[in-house]
Amino acid sequence: MLAEKFFIKESFEKFAYKTFLIGGDLSLTYADTFNLIKQTIPVVHNLPVRENRFVGIVASSSIHTIVNIFAVILSGNIAVLLSDKEPESRIQELIGSIDCRTVFDKQSLPADTDNSSEKMLSPENDATVIFSSGSTHTPKAILHTFSNHFYSAVGSNDNIELSQGDKWLLSLPLFHVSGLSILFRTLLAGATVVLQDRSLPLSENIEKYSVTHLSLVESQLHELLQTDNQYENLKSVLVGGSKISHSLIAQAFENKIPIRTTYGSSEMASQITATAENDPFAKLYTSGKLLSYRELTLAEDGEILVRGETLFKRYLNVDITVDNDGWFHTSDIGSIDSDGYLSVIGRKDNMFVSGGENIYPEEIESILQSSNLLTTAIVIEKEDEKFGYIPVLFYDSSNKVEIESIQKLLKNKLPKFKRPKEIYELPKNYKPTGIKIDRNFLREWLQKNY
Repeated sequence: MLAEKFFIKESFEKFAYKTFLIGGDLSLTYADTFNLIKQTIPVVHNLPVRENRFVGIVASSSIHTIVNIFAVILSGNIAVLLSDKEPESRIQELIGSIDCRTVFDKQSLPADTDNSSEKMLSPENDATVIFSSGSTHTPKAILHTFSNHFYSAVGSNDNIELSQGDKWLLSLPLFHVSGLSILFRTLLAGATVVLQDRSLPLSENIEKYSVTHLSLVESQLHELLQTDNQYENLKSVLVGGSKISHSLIAQAFENKIPIRTTYGSSEMASQITATAENDPFAKLYTSGKLLSYRELTLAEDGEILVRGETLFKRYLNVDITVDNDGWFHTSDIGSIDSDGYLSVIGRKDNMFVSGGENIYPEEIESILQSSNLLTTAIVIEKEDEKFGYIPVLFYDSSNKVEIESIQKLLKNKLPKFKRPKEIYELPKNYKPTGIKIDRNFLREWLQKNY
């Protein structure tokens, strides 16, 4: 399959009378949506866009946002996707970091006007900018091409069957690549994007719209498992993140939820590996096998290196991209079993040394969260005169739990040097950064209070 047969315009025309978007009581066909996009393109052409062609979009999960994204990229500009949760001052800081001077936030659907022909575009044209989720204080601006998104969608759809009539719930934000990639997967397959009704629980969205596919982070999977609903229409539930609780995976399997575990990154335009429909249950504890159009290897220290057709073009505000052999260094540490399934152990930049031993916080967190004792477990390092650093645990639980119970579990599951030496409840004002853990907040909290 060639990226030259690029799919945005072709898909809108090919599947013209199929439903592309459902939001509340509004349903739009591919033709309806494409007409709205073409009517929005003249508005984009009239924006005061700089030579770099960056156009910011405050990316709420809405029909007008989706129309705006396609209008911007089909007009030959580059959609810079911004969180609708950020204050105005932060948005200005982010767009300023890449010299983007225009934010397009057209919230009403366009009236019927003369259509503007979209530009002839090459698959190698730049298409979108996503800001990394904030493992650091300065998010990286990640530039993807049309081709990156195309091959990301092809590889995903090769692994998870997606057809006309299927409905993928947009349960992740469009300003993250995990949400944005849903648009391209459905577009390639002629399937439907369903906008989540935030006034309803996740389970009711699935039933109301007869959802067949959805992408979840761990907290959403936990929410889904709080009901006894039988989701007869569900065909695939893609669960991302590198440390999904084993107990949640087992519970989902027992409840006959068609779970697929995956590993991905913003730099690789979403998924890199994933489990498949007929994989044995034990393999769901891994992140699956490599998807098509991607390459993966492990460095000597176990760091996951990736490259391929989905690899981003470059960072806009950071110089580092790939090594001399074209490999992108993810900073994730992993292992690959004899069957080719990847397991992600933890972050290289989270690892610390305690008494000469390497400590990976994610390993400790996974054991604790797999026990059903805790709903959240976060481990950070704390300076110590004797050991250099010691592990410290922050936890949250839906039930009252005694610290002695946590300590007993740690003793049974971990060698002494890996057991957290201090244990605290999560501060009331702790909030994750996007869909990621905010370890820096906890480090600062610990420094101020202890």
